[in-house]
Amino acid sequence: QFATLGFGVEESLSGANAAVKASVLFFEDAGKTAKTFAGAMKILQDNTEGSANFSEQLNQALALAVELEKDNKSELGPLSEALERFAPAAATAGISMRETITLLASLGTAGRAGASGATLLRTSVNTLLSSLDKLAPQLGVVVDASDKTFDVLLKVVDAGDKLASSGLIKDRAQVVEAFSAIFGGERGTQVVAALSAVNEQLKKNNAVLPDV
Repeated sequence: QFATLGFGVEESLSGANAAVKASVLFFEDAGKTAKTFAGAMKILQDNTEGSANFSEQLNQALALAVELEKDNKSELGPLSEALERFAPAAATAGISMRETITLLASLGTAGRAGASGATLLRTSVNTLLSSLDKLAPQLGVVVDASDKTFDVLLKVVDAGDKLASSGLIKDRAQVVEAFSAIFGGERGTQVVAALSAVNEQLKKNNAVLPDV
């Protein structure tokens, strides 16, 4: 699968081995895992100067998926499905492979696993990027020049969590209503509301450093 996407022999072998190891742990199909992660890595590989090589990045991504499975409702099958669906949008928004897996695993814990969660996340991210000017007046979220899309999304999720816990609203369903002006209605808001509900787990996931 890796070779068909233009990766070299060494990279293909490394990718296949890493995919097999992860698939064995999850009792998933190694071929499907290889295909999904190969496609995602082709899009999301970090090629900046000083970054790890392809093999290292792939091993880190799969190791992160395995590690997050331990403390999340995140299985490789639905995670791979979500990764395949969201990777192009992640690349456009400047969201890294690690950040993508972190978000998707957290969505699994929030009950939004698989392609449906990835589709909602794509909608939310696209809408967020066109609504940055609304964050401060609506939520008090200040976007710094150095903030990446992932950083901004975490700030918004944190604001939703604080809003739901403040006593100013009665339940998390009202978080959806509070965010609708920014995210264009209920559909775009569902992911933010879901992630806000598992905000502490999202923070833990973002701090995970898997052994490779």
